[in-house]
Amino acid sequence: MNLEIQRDLFTRRVFWFLITCTISLLLIDIFFNFYQWVPFRPMRRMLNIAREDSIGTWFMTTLMLFNAIVLFAIYSIKKIERAPQFWGWLILALFYFYLGIDDAIKFHERVGSSFKLFLGGMDRASGEAALRTFFPSYTWQVVFMPFFSLMGLFILWFLKSRLNPHKLFRYVILALSCYSIAVLLDFFEGLDAPPYRAIGDFLGARYQTIKHMSKAIEETLEILGTVFFFRAYLRYLLEQKSQWKLSIK
Repeated sequence: MNLEIQRDLFTRRVFWFLITCTISLLLIDIFFNFYQWVPFRPMRRMLNIAREDSIGTWFMTTLMLFNAIVLFAIYSIKKIERAPQFWGWLILALFYFYLGIDDAIKFHERVGSSFKLFLGGMDRASGEAALRTFFPSYTWQVVFMPFFSLMGLFILWFLKSRLNPHKLFRYVILALSCYSIAVLLDFFEGLDAPPYRAIGDFLGARYQTIKHMSKAIEETLEILGTVFFFRAYLRYLLEQKSQWKLSIK
């Protein structure tokens, strides 16, 4: 059986399908959860894109793992070809595999909470007070942002020369921009006095509306960033060979 795939058409359709899913998740959250078109609270919580145990998190973790699979495939090809710095693709694959697990089990949030307990000698309030003396927002950012920042720089350095000839590096820039804005929104969310009330007064909107929309936009930006990365990686993988053959013995 021969399965023929046109690179341009296939990649474009996958990309716009994922974009449509992402926007749909945001709209479902706004109307069915926030505006309570669904009267049942447990169902609304499942549709709440800002929650870690929602359908949005499932979509995000699945997408992260698909990124990892594509990157493992690229790594395998580059290793067989003995391409220079093939190990970089392995680092990226392992990083995305970790991110998929992280989102599923709230790893960075729980490590951040544990660090807060450590600072306070197992007392949460004391840890919170100790943290606020040198950082005003969420604990996980203190623990993980140096690592994530280094990985962001590595992604820029490693992918620029490899994706630029294929005109795919722009998707990396878009993805990292989405992630950066999402982290900034998360930073404001973790402040003792988030600017939601002032923004609400300025726009004439309720505090809870601004707060929820900020969280929803943050999560949506993270998903969009992952979609942009997947667009670049999938197209790059398909361009590695003029023909693909699947043999099952």
